[in-house]
Amino acid sequence: ISPYNYEWIDNFGNKYNRDIGNVFNKGDLSNIPIGIYDLTVTDKNGCIATLKTELTQPDDLVINFDKTDLNCYEQNDGTIKITPTGGVAPYTYKWNDFGNGPERTNLSAGIYTVTVTDKYLCEKTIDIEIIQAPLFNIVPVITPVTCFWADDGTITLNIECGEDPISVTWADDATAGDSRTNLKPGNYNVILNDGSGCVIERTFQISEPEELRLSSVLSDAIDCDNPLCGSIYLQVIGGNSPYSFLLFYGDTTEDVIDIGSNYDNVIVTAS
Repeated sequence: ISPYNYEWIDNFGNKYNRDIGNVFNKGDLSNIPIGIYDLTVTDKNGCIATLKTELTQPDDLVINFDKTDLNCYEQNDGTIKITPTGGVAPYTYKWNDFGNGPERTNLSAGIYTVTVTDKYLCEKTIDIEIIQAPLFNIVPVITPVTCFWADDGTITLNIECGEDPISVTWADDATAGDSRTNLKPGNYNVILNDGSGCVIERTFQISEPEELRLSSVLSDAIDCDNPLCGSIYLQVIGGNSPYSFLLFYGDTTEDVIDIGSNYDNVIVTAS
């Protein structure tokens, strides 16, 4: 018969009752530590009922992970798999690079920070480093064909590091090495393999200038009163500018005015 009196005693002997202020409606307790609690309820007539309960907490939230570093230089094939334990599922994941979920793939080298939060907003943060593979790279230098039909293009691969043995295989010439000369215009594909199984595949283009063509607009020196009234206006197409000019009488400009007769030889050189 009401009213009822509630009194809790924990396993350390601490009492919780209405006088202390820890007991609320119907004897509920809040904001208390883990432990074993005994409840005694007494009614108006002195009748008594008891209850024993144990308050536990989840294990500490721990972030476990597996990772794979890059297999080959700048291949961006790193992976991370997060496996949380403790706390209370479900978990959410927040990455510093705005990734999603517990599993990441196709990662470049670098440090990745993930924060794991459980159902009750307990959280832990960890940094995970994806390590770059040993250097295996090329720094190619390409020289185009200098003049139309010259076939003097070059490709130098400049191989950086890599694990021996290193093989270089060109699609058009399997016996060519890391330096090519006397190349015609076109595309050249090469595959490099090193001893660790890493592969570099590149395609290079050798370009060629258009054929150098020269035309002129002439004005003959036919004025009897002015024998130096002739002119030559040159028009150059193709090759590689800038151009240099050498005329018969030593002039080095593209257009010449105020000249006499027999001024008809010119040499044009492209860059």
